[in-house]
Amino acid sequence: MTKLIVVFDSGVGGFSILREILEKKIGQKIIYIADQAQFPYGTKSSAWINRRLIRLINYLLPLSPSALVLACNTATVSGVHALRQMVQFPIIGVEPVIKPLAKFSKSLLLATRGTVDSPHTSRLVKKYGVNVILHTPKGLVSAIEEMDQAKILDSITHLRELVKKEKLQAIGLSCTHYPLVLADLKKTFPSVMLLDPSQAVVRQLVKVLELPLGSIKESKLEFFTTGQVLKLNTQVQSYLRLKVSAKKIIL
Repeated sequence: MTKLIVVFDSGVGGFSILREILEKKIGQKIIYIADQAQFPYGTKSSAWINRRLIRLINYLLPLSPSALVLACNTATVSGVHALRQMVQFPIIGVEPVIKPLAKFSKSLLLATRGTVDSPHTSRLVKKYGVNVILHTPKGLVSAIEEMDQAKILDSITHLRELVKKEKLQAIGLSCTHYPLVLADLKKTFPSVMLLDPSQAVVRQLVKVLELPLGSIKESKLEFFTTGQVLKLNTQVQSYLRLKVSAKKIIL
């Protein structure tokens, strides 16, 4: 029986997770939902995000999904635990990569302000990574969302001073938008280890649903947005190299 997997993010950041799912060739039905009318989540309060996620769950329940991938760090740290109490299907979130960073003597967590300021992140830092530096790169999430290469490179370039000053060994990408510019980050910081949680998230999804891999059957893929349909179509073409016809939804 074909399973329905929902991947949700405030914008295109979840493409980094979706890309990994598609590479596994799981042969299931996948719905991607971008809440672009409310982008970004990183500047929203925890209470606001929780209310928004409840609206999402109410929208999804009639669809009977097999799993929800909450492909947004800010949404995960703000509301994944409460959300799991509301549904029977599994919800896979994206945790800040603080524990893996703690293995390095000098490391940096890149995340949105909402993730950096969350009590959940503070608890992880206290438990695992007291030496991990937390930082929100100015304008990077919006630049990636808008596919503005000049601003993307400008934001990444501004990280050089911090990386050099702290002699950083590793950088954790704790916003799903950031892996979409992994090539630019590698080019700028060739000697720094870059930690992308995307593969770990997908491994958990595969494990929880006991998904077969390497299917010859193509996954049925649909895209939805609360924002502009044509814009999402362009973003999918740019980041995933797919031609799609997204649909509008209201949450």
